Amino acid sequence: SNTLTLSRATSSGSYSVEIPTGTVIQGESDWNGLITLPTVKATPSTTIAGTPQITIEVGSSTVKLTFDKATKITIPGQAGKNAGYGLNGVFTIINACTAAQEADPDTLPAGGDCFTTSGTDMIINTKHFTEFVSYTPSSSGGSGGGSSDDTLIPPAPITGTGLVGGGGGGGGSRATSAGE
Repeated sequence: SNTLTLSRATSSGSYSVEIPTGTVIQGESDWNGLITLPTVKATPSTTIAGTPQITIEVGSSTVKLTFDKATKITIPGQAGKNAGYGLNGVFTIINACTAAQEADPDTLPAGGDCFTTSGTDMIINTKHFTEFVSYTPSSSGGSGGGSSDDTLIPPAPITGTGLVGGGGGGGGSRATSAGE
């Protein structure tokens, strides 16, 4: 299975995004059809409940791009951290992948995402692109050196699902197919 791989090498490691062949990409009506390569940013554009470690923007800084197949984002050296994404000033926590989602990331719901690890790297399986953040959550108590993987953080409420914008009939989105 061929994939389109977008990568950026920095002094801190190689960041990559894999888009499976035949993936349909959709953006809001003001999307210009371009996909930004993975770009490491100094700080996230949104406030998060924790300490940001790495912020990486991919796709578009202002428009949420969605995919009909799961894409894979690799953030080097971030295994054991939490994941989330920011869009238009709102930060959303990404939950850990279930065993079924790890086995077949395409089982994620439309616009869905989850994260897991591979060696020392964080892997985000996602059906959308925006700004992604690995972070250490704020805690009210000390961690005695144990694994933070057992700490469950409730997901943020899902708001604004579906299409954004009103009426206007069809033709409001631009679809592009990767790898064909």
